[in-house]
Amino acid sequence: MSNQSSILNFRSGFIHLSSLLVCMLFLICVGPGKSLSLAAEATLAWDANAEPVAGYKLYYGNASRTYNTSVDVGKVTQYTLTGIEEGKNIYFAVTAYDANRNESAFSAELECFTLMPAQSLNGTISPSSTVVVSRGSSKNFTITPASNYAIADVLVNNISVGPVTTYSFSNVDRNHTISAIFSAASHTITASAGANGSISPAGSVSVAHGGSQTYTITANSGYKVQDVKVDGTSVGALASYTFSNVTGARTITAAFEAASHTITASAGANGSISPAGSVSVAHGGSQTYTITANSGYKV
Repeated sequence: MSNQSSILNFRSGFIHLSSLLVCMLFLICVGPGKSLSLAAEATLAWDANAEPVAGYKLYYGNASRTYNTSVDVGKVTQYTLTGIEEGKNIYFAVTAYDANRNESAFSAELECFTLMPAQSLNGTISPSSTVVVSRGSSKNFTITPASNYAIADVLVNNISVGPVTTYSFSNVDRNHTISAIFSAASHTITASAGANGSISPAGSVSVAHGGSQTYTITANSGYKVQDVKVDGTSVGALASYTFSNVTGARTITAAFEAASHTITASAGANGSISPAGSVSVAHGGSQTYTITANSGYKV
């Protein structure tokens, strides 16, 4: 994971610490830090001592006032600490020392926690690396699906908080984890039919990105399909239609009209029938024919 370490502004909102020698020392814990397997980094900073000092020592450990590790950082007031163990409380304190290596008492203690985002397939959580924050701090995470994917769920400490796009840890008082589950995006196809017929399936159907969906268009008895429109464009009087490789929202509508039947009329020699030939008659309708013999003939 990339190093996203940044320094939080200590003022205003500095955490006031006890005096070292004759001055007030300030210590902050900032992130996010770089995740290295089960280790992270954080940048800490403090105000310079009012009296001249030869340097400072940074102490830390996983129990309050029990510092099993120290670092002589020299005459600097900011230091980036690496190798911080994730998932555990971290306690920091600073001392100052003079040219004779006389060391002050510990500063007030700063308690920090880790916020650990998990790597996810088909999407990202930002920040993507472990964030080290001090007690009472807040931190926002942004969840972003990859192209053609959607957020299925976000888990905080392995408990679902729903498919949210952002999550904020507020007033942090313990270590946390955050992870996200992504699934292939889906698109909605909306189908509707006019009077005297139906389309199946009707209403809204969710189709996975790149998926397919077939529709059946059926006219009621005595009626026929007049027209089918897909996304507002006519595709003809079809009995079925299939959407393939769906990549966005789609619509399909069907219209129906009364069915018609053909009556075909013909007459032999020496007479006629009217109307002759083929005549289209609406379902349930009527049609009259006149049969006439030529002079000297009869039907």
